Amino acid sequence: MLIQYSDYVKNILNQVIQNQIPKLPSIADVILDRVAKGGKFRIFASGHSHIITEEMMKQTGGFQFPQPYNPEDLFGHPLKSGYIERNAEFGEVFYRAMGLEKGDVLWLISNSGTNGVVVELAKLSQENDIYLVAQTNMNQTLKVTARHPSKKKMYEYANAVIDNCGNDGDAAFETVGQKRQGPTSNIIGTFIFQALNVCFAAILESSGCREEDLHNGNYLEKKQINIQQIQYHLDAYIKRYFDVFDEVVKKELTNIEQAASCSVQSILENKRNFMFGMAHDHSLVEEIHARAGTIMCNKSMVMQNTEIQFYESVEKAHMYASIAKYGEAVLYSVEPQENDTFFLVSQSASELALVRMIQVLKEKGCKVILHTNKKAAQALNSTVLNDVDVLMDNHGPSTQLMLNVGDYAVGYPATSIGCFINQCYIISMTKQLYEHGIDMPTRISINTDKGFAYTENLNRKYFNDTLI
Repeated sequence: MLIQYSDYVKNILNQVIQNQIPKLPSIADVILDRVAKGGKFRIFASGHSHIITEEMMKQTGGFQFPQPYNPEDLFGHPLKSGYIERNAEFGEVFYRAMGLEKGDVLWLISNSGTNGVVVELAKLSQENDIYLVAQTNMNQTLKVTARHPSKKKMYEYANAVIDNCGNDGDAAFETVGQKRQGPTSNIIGTFIFQALNVCFAAILESSGCREEDLHNGNYLEKKQINIQQIQYHLDAYIKRYFDVFDEVVKKELTNIEQAASCSVQSILENKRNFMFGMAHDHSLVEEIHARAGTIMCNKSMVMQNTEIQFYESVEKAHMYASIAKYGEAVLYSVEPQENDTFFLVSQSASELALVRMIQVLKEKGCKVILHTNKKAAQALNSTVLNDVDVLMDNHGPSTQLMLNVGDYAVGYPATSIGCFINQCYIISMTKQLYEHGIDMPTRISINTDKGFAYTENLNRKYFNDTLI
């Protein structure tokens, strides 16, 4: 089944490469021009799409000029963002909070593109000469009911539309018991943003500019757009991405199934299954928490690292991860018990908090799954790779970045590939539970017409016994 899912994902990736990636050079050109003229490049998403926004928040291989906005209003209980994002009035609140002005760029991300907040933001952008890029799922947005007073969808106000080419409902891959799982929007969305970074790097490189030249007047004087050069680097990025993807499919599916087996065994034994991500990798935990396609299990406790909030500070996240005692503090809150399973995500597997967590967990007889970049972890002399029960490797390069564009190192694959790995884990877990006679319900997107009420009922039934 995981082979079929990998083919499913690659088919969508290929649609995006053929029909959407060619739009990026001209969009990147507009963004760089507007930033060079004093404008802002803002990025906003709500719900699980904020994972894509975080891909541009001081991420490895990224740039400083993007200004993502992740308001605290859209986090907390899984239904909280669902209520707020449907309220058009919050669109104006967020618009003002972002300080958007004429000449700025706003990149809006919404799979459904129909909720009040994103449509209001899109409408205000059109009215105020803000260049709007709408990243959405056209297969879904064309089918769902308009929820904004204008009766329009987000894409209808946009200067440019990027379609993630997903299927209706996002989680649309059929698994056991006719369940629909394996959402692709974040796999694709983070892949697209890394391609956008390639375009930025290629344009700056061909212009003989550094990022600081966007702010000192040099860029507009020196700008050179070489479409062939941009395409050359995009082709290199795409090839290397698929090299990594194919390596994961070739070598990691057995490990993924073993990881799922650890979690399933804990559930069958009335034990618990936790998930935790270090620093930026918390987004890979959120990819399979309270998300379309995930399973509801009252013996599974999903742990969001609420103390590490990127909409507050990336620096804070890394500072916490660097303190060994923080690992102990996190575990103190859940009191690990023998044969509980912990699914941990860290690209380097070397943060002091993570190392201490694994030490404590093994002392208590817990099972540990580690999702990491093995080459990067080895380069940093990680001491825990041999201490875990199952290791899942994303097969990224030791530097975490796949290519050089002149002096720029870009192309971070770990989030997109990591979303794929984690979706495989959930699909395998669902299948194994099903084979043990446990037919757990799966979530559907709250932004389909029936999804909100359906999900609210599942939350009432299951979340009383779930730590969130």
